Amino acid sequence: MMQCKRLKSTWRNSELDTEYKDSPLGRIPKEWDFGNFSDYFHINPKVTLNKDSYYDFVEMAAVDSGEKCPKYFLTVDGRKNGSKFEERDVLFARITPCTENGKVVFICSLPNLKYGIGSTEFIVLRNKNNISDPEFLYYYASWDKVRRFAVSRMRGTSGRQRVPNDVFKTEMVMVLPPLTEQRKIAAILSSVDNAIQATKKVIEKTKRLKKGLMQQLLTKDCHKSGSMVNHLDKSIQEYNKNKNFISLRKNPRFYIQMYGQPPKSFKIFRIKDLFKIVERPLEMKKDCSYNLITVKRRHGGIVLRETLPEKKILVKKQYLVLQSDFIISKRQIVHGASGILPKQLSGSIVSGEYLVLHPNPAILDLEFLEYLQETNWFKKTCWFASQGVVIEKFLFKVDQWMELPIALPSLETQRYKATVLKQLDKIIEYEKDKFEKIKIVKKGLMQQLLTGKLRVKI
Repeated sequence: MMQCKRLKSTWRNSELDTEYKDSPLGRIPKEWDFGNFSDYFHINPKVTLNKDSYYDFVEMAAVDSGEKCPKYFLTVDGRKNGSKFEERDVLFARITPCTENGKVVFICSLPNLKYGIGSTEFIVLRNKNNISDPEFLYYYASWDKVRRFAVSRMRGTSGRQRVPNDVFKTEMVMVLPPLTEQRKIAAILSSVDNAIQATKKVIEKTKRLKKGLMQQLLTKDCHKSGSMVNHLDKSIQEYNKNKNFISLRKNPRFYIQMYGQPPKSFKIFRIKDLFKIVERPLEMKKDCSYNLITVKRRHGGIVLRETLPEKKILVKKQYLVLQSDFIISKRQIVHGASGILPKQLSGSIVSGEYLVLHPNPAILDLEFLEYLQETNWFKKTCWFASQGVVIEKFLFKVDQWMELPIALPSLETQRYKATVLKQLDKIIEYEKDKFEKIKIVKKGLMQQLLTGKLRVKI
């Protein structure tokens, strides 16, 4: 492991004071150099390509903030306009909002030839041999301090501002450690990046596992004679021919046609067997304030929208909602706007634009419902019971939805599946917290290492 030594906070009174010198950017280690950015790195170095050859192409979408290497490469011929680069160059996004978002990428390696082409909105940076290290350049260019300086020098009209090349050529000054120290600094930060990537992979893998289990909530051991899409298309065609919407959906064969044969241990219900519609009309008092909630799209949960006095609430017909109520936004349900009301929001109010339901505990486990609402089955039922010309104006038909069939496992199985999924959620949250903490550590290390306040042992 690299060994570091930290300077004391009082520079001049420190025993290590003689190891530092003054510079226009403050006190720096005596071995470090000071000068223009262009003294140590090339800016947009010339690269000649063969027009008849094919090269790897890096578009802006292939670069993620905080990701060291491009996510993917496209293939283009040598006639493509763009920023020409070679392996181990650094691409710095020069256009808003990519610059502000910190889009900087290191060309770790190229799948095909040694050279490549990038978006015209990249500035290409390259190390100078025997002076600077390419990976050190990447970390320096992705440093918050450099990004903020570049943003402050952007030119152009609002919304299309760019960082001029002169920012790196003539305006930016910097301090540079010796080449050996650059490499060790880059190695330290690279090891932190590896930890970040390892944590990210754990999160992604756990999410994939959870997604797979979610799709098995209602379809495990399900046997289908065709694709889900074909089943749904046939069902819609049958609906269009059949005027009796309700009687069609009372038939268990409709469930099999739409979703496949459920496992033998499952029992088929109608949605109205699972829920009781709850209405708690509230007569608001003039001198009181009330919490108004909103149900976020894409199963983002139920959150407090605002707290208002009675006189500022325009819709006077409001309903009380309590803990564990299952709430659906009638106009946003096709976008996944549903959720279970948490304890801290119990006693809030909603308008008639929301459907408030109470689950039947003899059939449906509340924790299982949390995951059930995110399944493809639930999404399809909401789509099937919504009508309208434009998706943003779809209206949820509660009576039709209530008649749709659903096959459910036993309560014991529901609880087991919910427990497994909750454990996966805990793992994801733990790894996300770890991910954010490592990023904070990296940010602090960059501030210390790139200014010489924290030294590596050579």
